[in-house]
Amino acid sequence: MSLQVFCRYVLVRPLLWPEELSKFFFIWSVFFGAFVGVRRKQHISVDVLVEKIPMRFKRFIYLALNLLIIVILGVCTYLGYTLFKFSLASKLPAINIPLGYLYLPVAIAFGLMIISFLDTSLDLIKKIRSGSAIDESGESV
Repeated sequence: MSLQVFCRYVLVRPLLWPEELSKFFFIWSVFFGAFVGVRRKQHISVDVLVEKIPMRFKRFIYLALNLLIIVILGVCTYLGYTLFKFSLASKLPAINIPLGYLYLPVAIAFGLMIISFLDTSLDLIKKIRSGSAIDESGESV
């Protein structure tokens, strides 16, 4: 983007490709950043209702929430892949890359999030079977 600003305002000859390329990298970084947040369990969660539930039921609530999230992410992954395939026919004019690759990180990142939630759910099932408690943050102890 700095190159674009320089060319536009100093040379008075704007380039076409820096804007599209920065949009491309921004979208990819946002979706993979969201995946990293899921993997590290750093996203915001509202657990006001879960706090009021007795400890023995919390593990089942967290498992049910994980399974619901997996279903929603599955739908988003499918729709992201459908959008990717549908958009391959069009091209980004300045960088001549199929538009579908702009939407591909939706399917990939959501697919990776599914794997992460499946891993967390399997770990939670193991903890439920072993009778481990869950602390206030939802983590098994």
